[in-house]
Amino acid sequence: MGCEERPVLDVFHQQIVSLKGLSELADIRAWTINSLMELFQLGSQQTQVQRAIDRALDYIREHYYRSDLSLNSVAEAVNLSPSYLGAQFKRHTGSTYISFLTTLRIEEAKRLLRSTDLSINYIAEKVGYPNVTNFYRHFQRLAGMTPAAYRKRETRPTGRKTDGMAEAAGLGKKG
Repeated sequence: MGCEERPVLDVFHQQIVSLKGLSELADIRAWTINSLMELFQLGSQQTQVQRAIDRALDYIREHYYRSDLSLNSVAEAVNLSPSYLGAQFKRHTGSTYISFLTTLRIEEAKRLLRSTDLSINYIAEKVGYPNVTNFYRHFQRLAGMTPAAYRKRETRPTGRKTDGMAEAAGLGKKG
């Protein structure tokens, strides 16, 4: 059961417990209406929180490269307090803000290492690490190897990939 369902079930359970003392039809009707309104309000609050988290995720994805991107700046951008955003972010994503941001930055660095010849220092800066030592430390922790080792493992020599096959088929020789 997900975290989102727990508050709804708690409210529902509390309402059922309070039903035991009701005997008149009017009381049961009022209880039912009240319970439905509370559940609707709780669901509406959760939807608003999810929308705020979605806005925060979008903001982070659009600005991950800024070295000054912080929980405070994201919270300000989505009009939430930093402590509330941090707690709700963890609850809805299963990850802390800093862990999410670090993973996003390292995944983008991996993409750049695989697809470009940019220097590692430049890539570090481009993904939000002005201090290359921090970049190396985070990269090593998440990827299990240095950026240079990752690039070497993930990239293949450029050149015509069919040369060996063409030569083996006798297409590469003239004569």
